[in-house]
Amino acid sequence: MVQERFQYMLYSKERNGLLVSGRKGGIYFLDQNLNCVQASMKTDNIRPISAMVATDRYIFTRSNFGQIVRWDLYTLRPIDILYEGAYADRAMLDEDDSITPSINHALTLFDSKVYALNGFGQLLEIDPNTCRLLRVLDPNKASFIETIEVSRPDTHVLSDFSGWLYFGNLSTGEFEKRIRVDRGPVHCVRYDKRHDRYWASTDNSYGFSIVSADGKEKQHYKMTLDDVEWITFDESHSSAYIACFDHHLYVYSNENEQAELKRVIGPFKFQLKQVLYVSDHQIYILLESGEIYQIDQYGNQLEKTSFEGNCVWGVDAHPEDDSLVYCALEDGSVSIVRYGIGSYQTVELSEVTRHRYAFGRVRRARPLPDGSYLAVTTSGTVFLASGEGTIRWRRQVPGIVRDVDLNVDFTKALIGTEAQYAAELDVETGELLQELKCDLPVWAVTYDHQGNRYIGCRNQKILILDKDDFDSVSEIYPRDNVKRFRRLENGNILMNGPEGVCEIDTSTKEVVKRWTDWVTTTVENAIVFEQNVYTVSYNLMICSYDYESTDGFDVQLSTHDFPKGIAARKAETGESLLLVGGRAPYVAVYLLQEGVPHKVRELFL
Repeated sequence: MVQERFQYMLYSKERNGLLVSGRKGGIYFLDQNLNCVQASMKTDNIRPISAMVATDRYIFTRSNFGQIVRWDLYTLRPIDILYEGAYADRAMLDEDDSITPSINHALTLFDSKVYALNGFGQLLEIDPNTCRLLRVLDPNKASFIETIEVSRPDTHVLSDFSGWLYFGNLSTGEFEKRIRVDRGPVHCVRYDKRHDRYWASTDNSYGFSIVSADGKEKQHYKMTLDDVEWITFDESHSSAYIACFDHHLYVYSNENEQAELKRVIGPFKFQLKQVLYVSDHQIYILLESGEIYQIDQYGNQLEKTSFEGNCVWGVDAHPEDDSLVYCALEDGSVSIVRYGIGSYQTVELSEVTRHRYAFGRVRRARPLPDGSYLAVTTSGTVFLASGEGTIRWRRQVPGIVRDVDLNVDFTKALIGTEAQYAAELDVETGELLQELKCDLPVWAVTYDHQGNRYIGCRNQKILILDKDDFDSVSEIYPRDNVKRFRRLENGNILMNGPEGVCEIDTSTKEVVKRWTDWVTTTVENAIVFEQNVYTVSYNLMICSYDYESTDGFDVQLSTHDFPKGIAARKAETGESLLLVGGRAPYVAVYLLQEGVPHKVRELFL
């Protein structure tokens, strides 16, 4: 039994099974029924893997930092490690260029060579038998390449993190920026041999695009309100399988020029990250939480890996005792954790109690002064529980609930869901006070100190509802998607998302500060503490900034896995502590020394 979150999967015809990468940097071989029959040796030198390709002898992997490793296909033994930073064309780099971590899939095989993106965004051409560096290409200085499509012999396509497709040829190394299909990452491009065209995923355009073979025309298909992650075809390219973050797999008929939706499979437990088609009875689904499912063409589940992912999705401090934090977990439970300073100035961290429910993944659990808490879940259930876990009331709302906030006197709760829905509830009774149908999914909500409501939607839109009138709506566009809000002591609102962190002045509704150093992917959460700003991001980074100047002064990769929640406090004895929670599930405590976090304790829940 493998108890590790899988990150990438590849079907091997030679071995007739799946090669999958784990979060810790190893490779596993799974048979057709998803039984693990072989695992690679463990080495601290290999970073977590985000992409894989295989020949008839070797496996090649790329890490988040651009480390390239060659493995033996049959023994899973690592043979060569090309460390990040060591393989590059320095003449192409600026003096201050540094390695940028990115979870991308720019790794492929073409013309008996390996092509892989290094940590600087350069494309390396490598001899697969010797790992000798043959050539360095620099096809795109504006944005990192995300994926490489080489199925059409004379034309190759690169996609990047800003939505552009580049058409050219790896043999010549020349590519032209041709067409834009999205504002964000294009994770997957697939050549459609049936109609001589390309299918491209989109993160921010609610579907996928079909692009002509010359890259000059596109047709967009809207089929979701969430990110599209992966596309694959069956053997004849008569059907396309599309994995989406909305927990569903979409199956399109590709028989005719116009793609037609045949069926929607799901919902699965969590967001879909990848889909592989082997046969009508061997379709494999990888979830962002690490599980792999085997289904047939109609969506019947045939097998599943034994691993069950879990994660701390939110950590919220008790309003009158900040040593207590309420952790919302993916397994449907709420864990109450205490942290502080103990004997000999050591950090203490312990779980006080755990309450388990059957309402699906808990996204947030917001504590009230009496120790009770209001929790929201992915099943659409909102409930108030006592400090002992007894449910006082519960209410059903449409869609996956993304967020909840309490007003300053804890009498009202504002919730937002992916079903384009926001509502205000009475905290004591659960009574529905007001509701609003939005035109976009709601990702984050908050009250300001005056009681005005902020509703953060997808596509860089924030609705502001007056404290006295739920129908009075104004809009602001802060140049970023909202992942989380946080009410600040100065009366303003902190907001984080894919472009970093910003502060919104609640009187002018203008962005007055931005913290963006080292931001290469979504900032999952942020907090202002002791004149510093601390952030956690999707690429496992903790960044520290000076609040006033907005300059970054520390960046580190010290989290166990994806971080999601963050809290901070000053202990009674004077020490400053930062707490981070995330996927495993874990909570870790950092001692802040001159503002810099140093991890000293970690608890797995």
